[in-house]
Amino acid sequence: MIVSFTNRIKNPLLFFGSLLLFIFLIELAFRISGVKPLYPSCRIYNSSYYFFFTPNSLCRSKTTEWDVDYSISSRGIRENEYPTPKGEKSYRILILGDSFVEGQGVEKKNTFPEVLENYLHQVSLANVEVIAAGLSAWGTIPEYFFLLKDGLELQPDLVILFLNLTDFADNYHHQKYLTPEGKELLTTSPVYVLRSRSTNKPVPLPVI
Repeated sequence: MIVSFTNRIKNPLLFFGSLLLFIFLIELAFRISGVKPLYPSCRIYNSSYYFFFTPNSLCRSKTTEWDVDYSISSRGIRENEYPTPKGEKSYRILILGDSFVEGQGVEKKNTFPEVLENYLHQVSLANVEVIAAGLSAWGTIPEYFFLLKDGLELQPDLVILFLNLTDFADNYHHQKYLTPEGKELLTTSPVYVLRSRSTNKPVPLPVI
């Protein structure tokens, strides 16, 4: 009886000890590789962007409708790592937007920027790279900040802004939480100054 009771205690202890060792080794592997472990939430508060993805992380977006894994790059977007400077023959398209660009609720392969890139490759445009920089609840203010701080460093040849009606309400909230740095960046940027001096003339067509 004593031996049987001792074995019953040892087996669960051995199991839980092995489980804790396994979790420790996984955590150690993530730390060594520089990738953070799974998080219950993909987003963190950021003073410039309002909300932001945790850079260099794996996380999960889970609701009653979907359960999707996210892989976040060093720039805090749901994308691959893109080297800079880019290749001589590369043509980069940067898409800025909110949850539609993020691809909320779907796997990355099913997001419209990914579908667009695959289509362009199928029609013999293999040098085109489509980069999705979007996050749910982003308005044009954080999208513009991302363009200035990270987007332009990616050397895009074309920038597409995905705009919808919710951006106006989102911008209202973004303005309330702007830091002094954000306010200065927004009011002193060339785009803002150009708009404030605009005479409402049409933009001339580009020369191709």
